[in-house]
Amino acid sequence: TNAVRHGDGGPINVCLDSTGGHTTITARNRGVPRGRPSPGTGIAAMRERVATLGGTIRAEHVPGGWLVEAVIPS
Repeated sequence: TNAVRHGDGGPINVCLDSTGGHTTITARNRGVPRGRPSPGTGIAAMRERVATLGGTIRAEHVPGGWLVEAVIPS
C-alpha cells in the first residue's frame, strides 16, 4: 500500500521466496515519489510487525525507486 500511496503510479514488483528456512518478501516500486510523505507509521510499523516474527526488514531508496525487503524465519 505504501508504493501505491506514495508512488507515481508506475509498476510495483513483488517477489516471494521461501527457501533455506526463511521467507523473503521483496517489493520494488520503480518511479519517482509524488509529493511530500504524509504522516504515518509506515516503515516503523512494518519493522515492528516483522520483528515480532523474528525477522528483519530494510526499506530504502534505490536508483529508480524504492525497495522494501523483509526476511522472516519459516
